[in-house]
Amino acid sequence: MNKVVTLLMFKRIFFAILSVTPFLAVPLSAANAGNTDSYASAQWSADMASGTLPIMHINTENSQPIVDKENYVSAGLWIEIPDKCDDKQLGLSSADNPVKLGIRGRGNSSWDNNDKKPYKIKFDSKTELLGLPKHKHFVLLACGNLYTDDWLGQAVGKELANMVGLGWNPRYYPVELVLNGRYDGIYFLYESIKIDSNRLDIFEQPEENTDPTTIPYGWLVEIDNYADEFQVMIPDGETWMRVTHKSPEILSDMQRQWLIDDFTAITETIHGDNRENWTEHIDPASLAKYFIVIEVMVDYDGFNGSVYMHKDMGDSRWKLGPMWDNNSAARSEPSDWTMNILPEWSRWKIIPQIFNTKNFKDAFNKEWKAFYPKLGALKTFILDLAKKCEAAELANQKRWDADYVINENFALRFYEYIERRAKWINDNRENAGIESTEIPDAEVMAHEYITLAGTKVSGRPIPGMYLLRTTYSDGSTTTKKVAIK
Repeated sequence: MNKVVTLLMFKRIFFAILSVTPFLAVPLSAANAGNTDSYASAQWSADMASGTLPIMHINTENSQPIVDKENYVSAGLWIEIPDKCDDKQLGLSSADNPVKLGIRGRGNSSWDNNDKKPYKIKFDSKTELLGLPKHKHFVLLACGNLYTDDWLGQAVGKELANMVGLGWNPRYYPVELVLNGRYDGIYFLYESIKIDSNRLDIFEQPEENTDPTTIPYGWLVEIDNYADEFQVMIPDGETWMRVTHKSPEILSDMQRQWLIDDFTAITETIHGDNRENWTEHIDPASLAKYFIVIEVMVDYDGFNGSVYMHKDMGDSRWKLGPMWDNNSAARSEPSDWTMNILPEWSRWKIIPQIFNTKNFKDAFNKEWKAFYPKLGALKTFILDLAKKCEAAELANQKRWDADYVINENFALRFYEYIERRAKWINDNRENAGIESTEIPDAEVMAHEYITLAGTKVSGRPIPGMYLLRTTYSDGSTTTKKVAIK
C-alpha cells in the first residue's frame, strides 16, 4: 500500500474518531450506497424537498448518468422558487424551457469516496445564477457527504477570508437539487475560481505566451496535493511541491521554465541562509491573512492542497488567494498550530520556516490586530446561515440517512469552537514570538449550563460534567467544561 493511500485512510479514521466530540459532526451512514445510480426514483421524489431554498432542477439528455469527471453530459436546468422560499426574484427559466448546460463530476476524495457527488456545471453562454454574476462556470458542492458540517466549514472559511481582506473569494448560494427527478438534498452552488472581471479581476496572460515582458504576470496557480496534467513539480525540502497552473493552462516552453524557476527560487530562499528574503517572492500581508483563516478554522488541508496564489500585471510577488476547500476544518481542538499537525500531509513545507521569520511575525501581528476584534460578527453570520438551511438539512438527513444535522444549537457550538480557537491563537502568539493582543475586559451578563450532548439545562444542573457558557456585555461568549458536585 503506497504512502498516499495510507495517509488518506488514516485521515478518514482520524476524523471519524474526532467526530464523536460534542461540537463536531458525525460521519454519514453508508446505508445509501448505490442509490445514486437510480436517476428517477419514486423513493427520492422531488416532493422530499423542504421548499425553503431554491430548487435547482437538472435533467440530463435521455436521463444519462454522470459517471466521471472528464466528460460533460448535456443537460437542461431550471430553478423553482417554492412558496416557502423568500428569494422570489431568483427563479430561472422553466421546465418547458430549461437553460442548456453541461454537467460532470468534480473533486478528488469527495467524488471517489462518497455516495452524494459534487458536480461541475458549464453553461453554453454566460448566465446569471441565483444572484451570482454572469459566468459559464459554476460548482455544486455536495453537502452532508462525508461529514454533515462540510457546507458550514466551507462557508465560514470564505466569510473569514472576506473578514481578513483576502480579496475576491467565491460567492455561493444554498439550493436543493433535483437531478433527473430524484431529490438529492442540499447543495451549495459556488462560483468556480476563474480570472474574470466578475471574479478574480486580474490580468490574464495568454496560453503559449512567448513575450518575456508579460510572462511573469497574469498567473493563477494552486499548490496541489493531487497529480494534474497542468502541473510542474518543484523541490521543497525533502519532498516535492505540486504547482498546478490554472491559468494559463497550456504553456509555452518559456512559460513553463519561468514558473519552475520562480517557485524554485522561492523554496531555495526559504530553505536557505537568507530566509527573511522570502518577502521578495510572496506578499507577506496576503500570506498572513491566509494563515489566520487556516489556523482559526484548524483546517488540516490548509497547507496541503487547494492553496491558490496569483500574480497581477505589475506584481513582483505572489499573493495568496482566493480561499477554497475548507471542508477538513473544525475536527478537533489541538493545543498546537495547525501547520504542525500531521506535517507529513503538507505539500507546502515552506510554511513552518516562514512562520519563524521576523517578517512573517510582523505581518501576522498586524493582520491579527485588525481581525481579532471583529470576530464576534461571525456569530450572526453562522446562526443566520444555519437557520436558512435548517429545514433543507432535515430533508437532506432523510435522503442520505445522515446521523447529524446543522441546526441553531449546532451552529452556536461551531461558533464557540471558532471563538475558543481564536482565543488560543491570541494567547499563544507570545509563545511563538508574536506579540499578544489584549482584549478589554467585559462585564459578565449571564451563565448557562449545557450538557455534553448539547442540551441547555434549566435551573441548577444535577451533579455531572457540563459545558458552562458565559455571555459578556460586548456580546462575546466563552465556554469551558465544569464539574457540578
